[in-house]
Amino acid sequence: LPLMLSRIGDEHRYAVIEMGANHAGEIAYLTSLAAPEVVVITNAAPAHLEGFGSVEGVARAKGEILAGARRPDFAILNADDDYFEYWTSLCEGSDVVSFGLTAVADVRAGSIKFTGGGSKFKLHTPTGQVSVSLSLHGRHNILNACAAAAVAGSLGIDCKQIKQGLEAAQPVGGRLAPVKSASGATLFDDTYNANPVSVQAAAEFLAAQTGTSWLVLGDMAELGSDAEVLHAHTGWVAREAGVDKLLALGPLSRKTVESFGADGYWYESVSELVNSLQAAIGNDDVVLVKGSRSMGMERVVELLTYDYEQVGSA
Repeated sequence: LPLMLSRIGDEHRYAVIEMGANHAGEIAYLTSLAAPEVVVITNAAPAHLEGFGSVEGVARAKGEILAGARRPDFAILNADDDYFEYWTSLCEGSDVVSFGLTAVADVRAGSIKFTGGGSKFKLHTPTGQVSVSLSLHGRHNILNACAAAAVAGSLGIDCKQIKQGLEAAQPVGGRLAPVKSASGATLFDDTYNANPVSVQAAAEFLAAQTGTSWLVLGDMAELGSDAEVLHAHTGWVAREAGVDKLLALGPLSRKTVESFGADGYWYESVSELVNSLQAAIGNDDVVLVKGSRSMGMERVVELLTYDYEQVGSA
């Protein structure tokens, strides 16, 4: 972060900075350096639990961004999150702008329709409404769009410009980005990272697609003492979402496969998984690959996009 701040010059109007952390106190320190004028908290999810201890610990750590010596002018908060009221209680001296999919949010999406290229929805803001065609997949990206719109609105940007900005957004590799596999199946690269909430969102998105759905998972890291339970729950979540097939790598993901049940398969290596999957999928199938960064699940995506007969050991 200090290096990023040192690069900001007079020619820059805005700086968008991520406050990453895996222990309490880290965001407070970063906030003291950056003194942000607009802050966004997207959600509190079971991530980095080894450092935070619980989802409540995650929520409290994220709340540190609201309580710096210089209070932000605007706090952009997720009205759909269980910790919205807690975060709001920390916002003395800041204007709260809520976003979400519920009617109570200041900035919200309605009339949502999912399309082959993303989604369409009506964006409601305090200053007007616009129809948006978003080229990003998944309900969670509609929430992200609402958060971005709330930030822009707090800076005085009008609805027309917000619409233009959202519609210009394109998928980023590793973030539910669609690619074509060598077999012709549709492949979604969601390998940037994973936690139980993001995997649930991915499973629900995948199950809603046309064709046989294949969810390929790697272990989720930094979940602490609840890791096995959360991995097992993820298998149940994928089954309940309607995912057809689940393939997994990593010791913890054995629990995911076990709880998923029939049509759940665990593999010791990337090559075994890819060879099995490549032999089974067809043109009309849909595959989504996801896992924590430490699992390197992008290797699966890379191999599935190659034109090859059999993958060697990996």
